Amino acid sequence: MVFSEDFLTKIAVLNLEEKFEFQDLIRSFLKDFHRMIKMNQHLKKIIKTSLSMNDSLDLNQSIRNFTAETCLIFDCFQAKIFIVDEINKEFWTKNAKEGLERISFDQGDVLSHTMKLKKVLKIDDWKKSQFVNINSRQFSIKTMVCSPIVDNKGKIIGFYSSNLLKFSFDSW
Repeated sequence: MVFSEDFLTKIAVLNLEEKFEFQDLIRSFLKDFHRMIKMNQHLKKIIKTSLSMNDSLDLNQSIRNFTAETCLIFDCFQAKIFIVDEINKEFWTKNAKEGLERISFDQGDVLSHTMKLKKVLKIDDWKKSQFVNINSRQFSIKTMVCSPIVDNKGKIIGFYSSNLLKFSFDSW
């Protein structure tokens, strides 16, 4: 970094208190700059993920690509895409380990709650949330994000859900 002689002269004549204030200002600027770089890296990954949805005409493969890339972005151990089935009043997803998973609209879980809110639901501490089930396999989740997927008419057609062990949105 190159500073002009005039700038350095102005710094040199500051009193001690002003120099500490200037130092704090520089620290704050650098901290914000590093956050901005990190956010930019996340946004690049999100754009790459969005573009990867078009890499395959096979819906199953597109969903697998999207969830895999999303896990990389958020450093999560699991991401799922749920499809809304209005006729049977349920959400469904397909995964490699458990096959087809169906969740009823009236089960009162995170998906149902997100559907009612019609916006992204972020749970910072899963263990303290109203959705936790002691018998659930989700005991190790730290943070959960559930977002509606909306068509061009504003209708919710599905949900994206990710389970994170350590990610905090405050780190963005």
